[in-house]
Amino acid sequence: MKNILIMTLIISSSLVSFLVVSLARAEDGVSEKEILIGESTNFKLARPKSVHAGAELFFNKLNTSGGVNGRKFKMIILEDNYMSKKDFANITTLH
Repeated sequence: MKNILIMTLIISSSLVSFLVVSLARAEDGVSEKEILIGESTNFKLARPKSVHAGAELFFNKLNTSGGVNGRKFKMIILEDNYMSKKDFANITTLH
């Protein structure tokens, strides 16, 4: 249980660092009401599932407390099966 808490804190702090850098340059995916965060990954691996679960908990908590400057977070996660063509297509879709 302690390891899960530590991992969640590490993931959360990493996400916050990423978000601070991302929000400093409000570009695609940031509107007055929403912040979109996208990823292309392989769902068959255990690690992405646990990372996504931690991120989802973090964003849900953040969203229930009003988001950041009133903006709610929305995660978009696409499957790529570690295939570069599919990954490229996903990234193009997300952008």
